[in-house]
Order: sequence, then C-alpha cells, then structure tokens
Amino acid sequence: MDFLGPIMEILRPLWNCTSNRIAIICDLQEKLNSLRRKRDKLEEISKDVKSEVERAEQQHRKRTNQVQGWLKRVPSQLDKVDNILQRGEQEIEKKCFGTCCPRNCYSSYRLGKEVLEETKAVKRLLRKGKKFESSDDVSVNVPPLPVDEIPVDKTVGMDSILDEVWRCLDDRKVRIIGMYGTGGVGKTTLLQKLNNKFVDNTRDFDVVIWVTVSQDVNLNGIQEVIRHKLQIPDGTWETKTEEHSRTTEICRCLSEKKFVLLLDDLWQKLDLRRVGVPPTYHQNESKIVFTTRSKAVCVKMHTDVKFEVKCLSFEESFELFRQCVTEDVLNSHHQIPELAKTVAKECKGLPLALITIGSAMSERRTPEEWQYAISTLQSRPSEFMDVENRVLRVLRFSYDGLSDDKQKNCFLYCSMFPEDHMIRKDELIELWIAEGILHDHGLEDARKAGEYIIGSLKNACLLEEVGDSNDYVKMHDVLRDLALWLASLKENKIFVFENRESFIKHGIAAWKEAVRMSIWGRGIKLFPEAPSCPRLQTFLVRETKVRTFSSSFFQSMHAVKVLNLSKNLFLKTLPPRMSELTDMQYLNLSDTDIDELPIVAGSLTKLRFLLLDGTTKLEAISEGVISSLSSLQVFSRVPTRHRAVPFHSFWNTTLFQELECLEEIEEISVTLFTIDAVFQFKSSPKLQSCVKRLVILCGKKEEEELRSPSISSSVLSSDRFDNLHDLYIRNCLIKDLTCLRYATRLRFVLAENCPLLVEIIANEFSSSSKAPANMFKNLKQLNFRDLPLLKSICGAMGFPSLETIYVANCPSLRKLPLVTTKNNRLSIFGHQAWWDKLEWEHPDIKQHLASNFHLLYSHMPQTAPNSEKCEAKKDEVADDSDEPLDTYDAWTFLYDQHEPSYTYEATKFERAFFPSPSPSYYLGSLLTDENPNACRIM
Repeated sequence: MDFLGPIMEILRPLWNCTSNRIAIICDLQEKLNSLRRKRDKLEEISKDVKSEVERAEQQHRKRTNQVQGWLKRVPSQLDKVDNILQRGEQEIEKKCFGTCCPRNCYSSYRLGKEVLEETKAVKRLLRKGKKFESSDDVSVNVPPLPVDEIPVDKTVGMDSILDEVWRCLDDRKVRIIGMYGTGGVGKTTLLQKLNNKFVDNTRDFDVVIWVTVSQDVNLNGIQEVIRHKLQIPDGTWETKTEEHSRTTEICRCLSEKKFVLLLDDLWQKLDLRRVGVPPTYHQNESKIVFTTRSKAVCVKMHTDVKFEVKCLSFEESFELFRQCVTEDVLNSHHQIPELAKTVAKECKGLPLALITIGSAMSERRTPEEWQYAISTLQSRPSEFMDVENRVLRVLRFSYDGLSDDKQKNCFLYCSMFPEDHMIRKDELIELWIAEGILHDHGLEDARKAGEYIIGSLKNACLLEEVGDSNDYVKMHDVLRDLALWLASLKENKIFVFENRESFIKHGIAAWKEAVRMSIWGRGIKLFPEAPSCPRLQTFLVRETKVRTFSSSFFQSMHAVKVLNLSKNLFLKTLPPRMSELTDMQYLNLSDTDIDELPIVAGSLTKLRFLLLDGTTKLEAISEGVISSLSSLQVFSRVPTRHRAVPFHSFWNTTLFQELECLEEIEEISVTLFTIDAVFQFKSSPKLQSCVKRLVILCGKKEEEELRSPSISSSVLSSDRFDNLHDLYIRNCLIKDLTCLRYATRLRFVLAENCPLLVEIIANEFSSSSKAPANMFKNLKQLNFRDLPLLKSICGAMGFPSLETIYVANCPSLRKLPLVTTKNNRLSIFGHQAWWDKLEWEHPDIKQHLASNFHLLYSHMPQTAPNSEKCEAKKDEVADDSDEPLDTYDAWTFLYDQHEPSYTYEATKFERAFFPSPSPSYYLGSLLTDENPNACRIM
C-alpha cells in the first residue's frame, strides 16, 4: 500500500482542481438560474405597469415621474442581465470541458460576483415595480387646460352677436347672459364658438366649463361634468354621497377660481345654488352664459343681458347653403344656381334646415332633381329627405315642452294661416274661444287666458312678434311646417290650401278627414260641389273670388263651430241652409259684398261672435235676427281699410235696441252716423260699458243739431267707457272728450274736423284727484287733424305706453303733455312750423325729443289722386279683374303706384282700429290735406 502514497500526492491536486471547478460550476449555475427567474419576473411586472400606464393615459391622466424613470431603467437592466446570462452559459461550458487553472477560476469568480450584483439590482427594480401595480400609483390627474376646444362646422351670420356676447364679458355688471331662439337657429353653435374663443384668449379666466343640460335636468350629471373639469379626485367625490355635500365641494372649488360656466339647452330655470355655483361668484367677475328655446327662461334665470338668436337673412342663408351644397355641384349645370336660391328660400333662414337640405342636395347635379326638391319642399316638406328626422323632430322638442295640451292645440291652430301671414291676436284668441280650445268662465277671462298662451308660445319661440307691435304675431314657415306635420300625425287633421293649384290638386273628396280647414287665394272662384265634412269644426275661406255657395254646400258640416268668410270681396249671398249649422259659435263676414243676413240666421242660438266690419252692401238686417242670437257676446260693424259701412236707420236705432236685449253681450264695435244715434247710445249704460271700438261720423245735417252749447258740452259725458279701446270721431261739435278719463283701456284716439273741440281732457280732471290713477296707462296713439281750437290734450302725464302722436292742422295746440323724455319708442309726426312753435315746460325736452320728431308728409306722394282719376281707375281695374272696387279701393290702387315708404309707426293706428294686416293707406288719405279732392274712405 506504500505505493499509494506517491500516487495520492499526484492525484490530490488534480482532485482539488476538479472539485473546485465542479463547485464553481454548480454555484454559478444556481446564481444564473436565480437571476434568470428574477429577470423574467421583472419583465412581466414591467409589461403590467406599462398596461396600467396606458390605461390611465386613456383616462386623461399623466404617468408619474417615478414610474417614467422606472420604465426607462427596466429595459437597460434587462439588457445587462441578458448579457450576463449569455456570458455565464459560456463560462459554464468552458469549465465543463476545460482546465481549472487559476486564471479561469478568477474569471468565474468575477462573473459570479457580477451575477450577484445584477441580481440585487433586479431585486430593487422588482420591489419598486410591485408598488406600480395600480393606476393610482402610476399616474396623476393632468392639470386641465382652461378650456376644451370643441369642433365647430363653418358658420355664417353669427359674428355680430358673438362679438356682442364677448364684449359683455368685460362688463362687471353683467353676470348672467342668456341667448334664446327657436330650435335649429344655431344657439348651440354660437355657444360653441364662444367657448373656442377662450382657447386663444382666456381673458384671465381660470377655467371654462361646458355643460349640456337638455330637457330633463339631471343635477347629478351636471355636477359630474363640473367636478371632472375641476379635477375633484374620485376618492374625494365618492365619499360625498349626499347631494348637499357634493354641492358644497363644487362650491368650495369654484370659489377659488374665476370661471365661465356655459350651459347649453336650458328648458327651465336651473337652481345654480343646488349645482354648487357660489352665491358670490360675481365678485371675482365669473360669468354664466346659457342657451334656451324659451325667452321666459331668460327671465327666470335673472339674466342681466339676453340676446335673441334670429334666423339668417337670405344673403347669409344662401352663403351657408352654398357651403353645404359645394361649388362643384352649383357649377354642374347653368340652371342650378338659380334653383338653389329657390331651395334656400324655402328654408326661411333656419340654419338647421339649410344644413340638412343643403347636404341632401350636395350630390344632385341635374335641374330636374332640383325642381323636384322645390316642389316637395313647397307642398310636402316633411317628405323631403332628412327633413322629418333632422329638422322637424328637433323642432318638435319645443312643441313637446309646452306645458299642456291646450297650448299645443293653440300652436297647431296657428298653422291655418298662410306663410308669413300677420295674425291679429284678437282674432286668433276669438277663434280659440269659439272652437272650445279655451274653456272660459267669461269672455274677459278667456281673452286673458289667450294672451297668456300667446305669451307662452312667444317665450318658447314658437310664435314671433311683428316688429314692435303687440297686436300681431306670426309663425316661422318651418315651424308652420312642423305644426302641419304634427297635425297630420293626429286625428285633428288640418288642411290648408293657399292657392288654386293646391286646392284643385287635393280635391274635395279628401275633405272628409278634415277637422280644421282654411282656403286662401284669389284664383279660387267657386266650389263645384257640396263636400262631405262630418268632422269639420273650423272652416276658413278668405281672400278668394268666390261669389256664392251652393244651397247644399254646408249640409254635411253640422259640427262646424267657426265659419270665417271674411275678405271675400265678391261674396254676395249666403245659402239659407247655413242656418243649419246650429253649433256655430263664430261667424265672420267682414269685407264681403253680402247684401243681407238671412232671417233664418236667427236660429244660430249658440253664436257668440258676429263680425260684419266693412260690409258695404249690407244695409240692414231683418228685424229680430240680432235679438234672437241669445248667446251673442261680440258684435262688430265698423269701417275697415278696404271698405266703409253705409248709413241706414237700422244701424242707429233697431240695432241698438236689439243689442240691448241680449243678456250675454259683452263687446260691441259700432258706428254712429247721426246725433240721434249718439243720444240713443248715450242713454244706454249697458252699450257704453260694452263698446270696444267706437266710430262717430256725424254729417253736415247733424252738425246743425249740435249747435246748442248745452248739448255739445255733454254729448259724450259718461263714466262707463271702461271697455273702450279705440275711438274715431269726425264732424262732431263737441268741446271736449273728458269722458275718456274713465276709459282706462283706451289705446287709440283719432279726432278729425271737430271745429269746437278745445281740449281732450280738461286740466281739472287730469291733474287732480278726480283723475283715475290708471288713466291713459294703455294709450298708444293720439291722432288729431283739422281741430282749429284744440289747445290742450290734458295735463302733464307719464303716458307709459304712448308710441305715436300725429298732429295736422291744429294751430292752437302749443303744448304736448309730456313729462319725460325717456320714451325712446315715441314718434311725433307733424308740420315743421307747428313743431317750431311748440312750448315746453323745460328747455331741454325739445332738444331731447328732436330725434323723435318726423315730418308728417315726408313719405306721402307729391299729389294725391283726385276723384276723377279714382273713378277712372276703378273702371279700369274692375274690367281687368272683375274685382268690386269702390272709390277708396281705386285710390288705394293709384296710391300704391307711388310706392310710398311708410314708416312702421304710420300703420299702427290702422292695424288696430281697422283690423287688417295690410300696409296702411287709410291713414295716408286721412292725413293728406294738400289736395281737397283726395278720395276718402268716410
């Protein structure tokens, strides 16, 4: 065994070397495996953190600086680890097949040390990465921009109102701004453009907040939008479970900022306190701007400034339409530009309609397609491509927003009048009453209810005012299309024929479905057969050339409550069977040529309204007919713009006696032709308390009867004119009109050729305790002509509603009873010489009123046509058109050739006193004194 010693001495170094190599290899392999596992774990966590970051950024959050640095370090670390792992595998491979020299052992030792260091580095990244496994740790809220830009299409015609709103933001006194207008008119677009103006110029506002409110107000939704813009953290918000606490949190955040709150589409008052708007928001000049379809919302929101967003002018309309259609299409055929103008006109300036229809026509390149579009828009607009879905259904929200079915029915009723028609409010309300839409407890209450509904429709932008007149309204044509479309979806079918073509096209056979029907147009001359209309309740036939109706025409109309045949200048006779319309409550025969009211009309015992204004051929009514109308509440027969009313003893004696017998009579409008009629009227307190419009036209013979001072001073003295609205008096020798001090509803006064008239209201009654507190509060217009002794209108008063004063040939009138110059609506018409001689209580008043004064004849023709010319023109026009013209009609025709440009004020008296929406010629002839032979209506 001794020989083993030397052998062992030889083998021991070899074994030690092999043993060390095996240990080194095994230790290195384990360390490399551990590093590889940690490396893979780090890569997995890195991918998870990246996903969390991306998810957070999609929610408009920003990655933290720590996670950003960690994500940058991970790839570098992974590269280092991959390099070490590769080198480690190579080292192990060498150890397995190589020798264990000291150099190799040192290399392995150094590599193992690197592995340990990188393992520690990976561990550190792993520990940090595990903290980034939730979005709350990898991201923070992004500091919001002051305003979020909103994409807006090209617009036309909004710059002026946008600039006005923008300027209001500089006014410290302006806190709340409202913009109102009908649906589709561009309110939202306007608010969007206002929002985007802040992108380039924040004007020192910290934040601009946009909120869409809509019809069904969702307070939680509004607060959610605001808190996101204010970046109130989710955790903080979720702990505020009660409405009050969330309101308080928003209020706290807004109190620290100067903000603009843009509220789009308000349908009702929004309680800003419940939203969280601090009550002191205006102290740091914060602003609130909103849009609404209702003018009433502007009032309820206590706006400091409100703007009406109106439809576009035609030039603006066509420019917007061009943008939608594109120049390429407009240039595709030489006829299309003119056809395109016609299509654009049918949109009536409503941007929504222009955009919708313009887009629909953007691929139509033949004249035939455009002609078909025009025909469809004019006759069946709801059937045009996208009009129903994109226009009418949007506008319908305004209709659906009305408070009750009564208002909705009243809105639909307005569609019975033609496009652009000026609808007289009194007439409209009477129609509503007669058909039963307004269930009244008395005529006055019903009228008030009607006024309230008209106000509601105007506030909802479903009806429009006419200029600054409070007597007329009109309906935008697109809204009229909406009303007709809505009516077609209901059982209450409305048929409207505006011309002969539409009348013939539909035919009488279709009438059986109608509940309401109106027929207009001078091309319509006759009804060829008796229609079947068992459901018809309202029947309007106006401004046609119909001369008569067949005897059986009304036989199937037993449900009719309203029959309006006014302004049919050729209509001469009425069928006797019309008296079978026993449910009829409203009959209007004004401006017709009827020569008698059939005696059987006395059977219309439910009739409440009988209107006979301007019936020139109706000399009398059979005795007993009027007194048989036991339900009659309103009777009217006064001159109109078109026609005078002839004198007959019936109108001054029998009529008053029969009206006196009616228990239900509440309103009358009558003409007094004789002094006997004046005294008979004066002796009836009932008729005086009922009179609404009073015309007194005493002739020369009657003047002689009035010479007695005792008569002339008291002929109209009464304290019962509490319903009098309008007075026209001519050729009467009264000395004053002091009785008018009791006419608190008085709107218009016209006195002409009353040579003894010295004062309107004696000073002792207008400036003392004898004057009613509300005297003349409703007075709108004073008209005086040929009153040589008139010295005084009344004592100095406020006249809160006065709009116009006309004075012609009243040389003694040297003072006007004006105590204020603040009425910018007041216009004064007269001769320059008269104006220069006026005396004023204060020197400054005349200077302040200088811009209110207008020369009376500045818009009149140089020479008024004389009677011979009128008669000649009458014959010429009659031969040409078969139209029954009197001298005044002929004068009107001639006067029209002068193309007078009356100011709007020159029409107000005529429109109210002589109910006609046409331009005023009557007032022109009345006030023209250059030519004594000028034709006169009276």
